Amino acid sequence: MKKAPKGFRFSSVVPKASAPKHWAKLVSPNISPSSAPASGPISIAPITTGIVSSEIARTPIRRYPDTAIHRILSDLVKGVPVSKIQKKYTEFAADAASESSQCEVRAMRAERDAEKCYMAEYMTQHIGEEYDGIISGTTARGIFVELANGVEGFVNLEYFPECRFHFDGLTTHTDEISGRQLTIGGALRIQVAAADVATGMIDFVPAEKG
Repeated sequence: MKKAPKGFRFSSVVPKASAPKHWAKLVSPNISPSSAPASGPISIAPITTGIVSSEIARTPIRRYPDTAIHRILSDLVKGVPVSKIQKKYTEFAADAASESSQCEVRAMRAERDAEKCYMAEYMTQHIGEEYDGIISGTTARGIFVELANGVEGFVNLEYFPECRFHFDGLTTHTDEISGRQLTIGGALRIQVAAADVATGMIDFVPAEKG
């Protein structure tokens, strides 16, 4: 009678799939299909991280790429010559990669838009309150300020009536009168002025002291 096979943990096998010096990159939470090129040589990294991170396996958008790769690997396992596989799937793989990338981008935009609306709804409960923030972005009209909780709002330059700002087109507004700078990474205390749940827009005004 054959003995029942002993179970084992994948966690004890996966680390052997790559050299130790590369393992940290494979399990890094920063790795995702969206950060990798849609074309080019197939890397073992997505396969390895798929075992470690259930997040990748659960994402519906990535089921199509998984199915596409499964078709190719199935033919390879069946012994189909590589030349025939290349001829059969080269165009298909390019189309699948392009379609998957476009879907991924649309999903990311939808997710960000939804997050903005949720943040705006949250901030409607804090109108008039003051917070310390960090300048996270600049435009010709004003600056974006991010709070410690991740909420980001816009401060229009019109709320600095005594300043005459010059925008360098990149990261900094400089007041030509006082020399004051509003630049990315700089600190600014703000007051929550408005929040529109429908658009996800949040408006701040500077909370200047005296």
